[in-house]
Amino acid sequence: MDAFLRPKNYFLADKVTAAEVTSVYHTVQHATSYRAGDCGTKLAPTIYPDSDIAKRMACGRTMAEAIVTDVLAPASVEDCLKVLKRPLNEQREATTKAHTPFFSVASDASNHGTTKLFPLSVRYWTPDLGVQMKVLDFYDDSDETSAAIHNQIVTKLEENGLGLDMISAYSADNASLNYGRYNSVFQKLKENNGCILKANCVAHIVHNSAKHAGDRLNIDIENVVNKTFSHFSSSAKRIEELKSIHTFVEIEVPA
Repeated sequence: MDAFLRPKNYFLADKVTAAEVTSVYHTVQHATSYRAGDCGTKLAPTIYPDSDIAKRMACGRTMAEAIVTDVLAPASVEDCLKVLKRPLNEQREATTKAHTPFFSVASDASNHGTTKLFPLSVRYWTPDLGVQMKVLDFYDDSDETSAAIHNQIVTKLEENGLGLDMISAYSADNASLNYGRYNSVFQKLKENNGCILKANCVAHIVHNSAKHAGDRLNIDIENVVNKTFSHFSSSAKRIEELKSIHTFVEIEVPA
């Protein structure tokens, strides 16, 4: 009889779990803190007092972190690998050799306290999804040499079953460590795949261009910025005119 007569709240637990995971996904999607997400979860029963799901939600910082690292991140990587391992032309004639999507890899180092962190992302294109960029791994390594970075990239790709022959390009900042003529990460990857292209960081190039161009100007840039701010901040009418310009060029108006 129990198999046919389900309790009233039989499916409620699954709905609560789905709500908690969705809440954490929202936190990650908008780059807010676990603390803010925890606060929102505690506030939900007050905002929605008639919701049994809101009353049962409990997703503190520790639980939210576990959902990200043990549920959302593995699911994201799994979805990415399914696409990268599925032949693009499997529907074509049998005489045509099927191949999986080509992809570029990108890596960079950033400091988090005393820890050196390296994200490893891939960028690829398929007819159904278009251009996609996914984070494949996120690891820490105190060794920042070109040999260590190259070894980590190769190891992570092989662990995920991705062939080095399908790499189309390598993207990183323009430091000699990454793109130097000798003993750089790019040169080491070229030894694995001679067809890999450089995908230099465009933002870094633009930054360096603006930096060196600013040094050649005969005016004080900082003084110009201060005067521009003073010009608009002292007049409500000028601010409204500035907002209309932002709207015209489809740029979000700063708060």
